[in-house]
Amino acid sequence: MAQQQLDKIFLGHTPIKQRNYLTAILLFLKNNGYEKVIIPACGQFTLVQCALSVGFKAENIYTSDISLYSSLLGYLFSKKNIDKLNFTLNSKYINSYNKLDNDLDRVAYIFWVMKLSQLSKVHYRPELYANLNSKKSEHIKQLKTQIKALYDSFEGINYDISDLRSDIMAERDKKTVVIVNPPVFKKGYEKMFDFDGYLEYESGIEEFDWKAEYKILYENSKQIACPIIWYRYRDVKNFNKKEVIFAKEYKVGKQDYWLITKPEVLDGFKDIKNISSFSKKILKPYNRPIFNEKDIITKDSIVQFVNVPVDVCLYYRDLFAHKLGNTGAEHYYLMLVDNKVFSTVGFSTSKLFRLQQEMIFENFGFSISSKKYPRSNKLLMMMITSKEIIKVIHDEMSSKNRIYKVKGLKTTCLSKYRTIKTHKGILKRTFRELQPNGLYRIQAETDFHDRDFKETLLLFLKENDYE
Repeated sequence: MAQQQLDKIFLGHTPIKQRNYLTAILLFLKNNGYEKVIIPACGQFTLVQCALSVGFKAENIYTSDISLYSSLLGYLFSKKNIDKLNFTLNSKYINSYNKLDNDLDRVAYIFWVMKLSQLSKVHYRPELYANLNSKKSEHIKQLKTQIKALYDSFEGINYDISDLRSDIMAERDKKTVVIVNPPVFKKGYEKMFDFDGYLEYESGIEEFDWKAEYKILYENSKQIACPIIWYRYRDVKNFNKKEVIFAKEYKVGKQDYWLITKPEVLDGFKDIKNISSFSKKILKPYNRPIFNEKDIITKDSIVQFVNVPVDVCLYYRDLFAHKLGNTGAEHYYLMLVDNKVFSTVGFSTSKLFRLQQEMIFENFGFSISSKKYPRSNKLLMMMITSKEIIKVIHDEMSSKNRIYKVKGLKTTCLSKYRTIKTHKGILKRTFRELQPNGLYRIQAETDFHDRDFKETLLLFLKENDYE
């Protein structure tokens, strides 16, 4: 059976809780005389649905974007000729395209080509690409059905390929509301819509640079007479707190916000401040004691890695290294020495399993503080770079995917010093830069060393005169 999801072409959307909140605001504003909605960088048109659902007329909704995905849909919804868009199909697909006699079929066909391009890069699932080709008609038919459903919902809205900077700063009637959810990642569209020879497209408009432009554009937009509602992520430092109307914390380091340039227009709105945070995890210890000063590592000691829940792993991370922010790890382990907790470590493997690299990534690793074993973290680093860690990866991190090849480990560290002692003789530095905060950001990696845990333990004892 063909399975094709239109939204997978365009990554990123406004989460439902945020959509519900914005829908409530739009209803409030409509009931207070607002007639027009402007949505630059409209993406998948999800915010358009919010406006339509509370009664804004399609002809009073103005959208824009610069991606080919949004522009194909936008031209269709606004009944513009899609052949006016500046795209070129690979010669392999032109003849089939030219035989199509309506824009609905043309858009479905182009989306199929887009998916071909995207799946051609998913090397670990070649059957998806093969299925898309072998069941071409079925896939295109399904795409057409989805596009037709969207057309029935959004027919009659206005759409232009336009620079969101000018859209935001255009002077408008006070009874117009602008909603801006700008691209967060620099060159995000360029990466998402790199069709690698299957299809060429140029909007002629420079992508928005969040870091360089957001704050300046937001402050400038306050000069516009109508209210502008802005999305922001991660933090609202140096912003007027009165303008923050929505905040939700999903996990440590991931927060979403919405701000409004004219908070006074929401006077009387019952839910003017929608602020929530996630329930913090209650960290808890493992059911084994911690390795202490009375314990001794001998040549007969046994080292093992146990897979534990994140709240257990982070309990020891905070205990050994004080509280830190979000780690981004995907797999959490404790290293036990003679059945006692010695170290805590987190790994990421998504790029490995996607065949984008042949390295496992260490997100963090901390060990006990010991007068007897001041180089305790050196033992951890030696263990996780030994060949026996491959067995841990195969047995516990991936139960099904055996396609990947893992050859080593890489990591990134922040340090006050130019070199990291625990890396010496274990990892090779590949990158180093001095950051504005005075810390060095150091990247290092190594192929796995040809020794098992037992051999590694004996080497550690010998190198540090613990024999």
